Amino acid sequence: MFKAKFKEYDLNLVDIPPAASLRQIAGNSDGHYFCTELPNGKRLFHSVTKKSGYQKKFPIHIAREVLASPKLLNVENRIDWRKCEQSLDEEENDVKLFRDAFEPFNPIKD
Repeated sequence: MFKAKFKEYDLNLVDIPPAASLRQIAGNSDGHYFCTELPNGKRLFHSVTKKSGYQKKFPIHIAREVLASPKLLNVENRIDWRKCEQSLDEEENDVKLFRDAFEPFNPIKD
């Protein structure tokens, strides 16, 4: 899905060989790059250089587009971070749900 989304933006996303370090791959990237690791361990890389799209504005939301898509998390309303604002009550409820869900893993129990 990441490769298809990058193709939509006319950007190249390549596989990182298993034995290669990110430092080796990113060495020629002018310091700007996108990298993701998939659940199967496969790593993908895009160098954001002048030649590969630096002059075009790199879509920093591209990972959100993939993850929020119907095929993955199915929360397309979360693609634009500006539309994710919650009320204070909603945030407090989310905090409580998060705490409750992770309570079994809390090393400091009261």
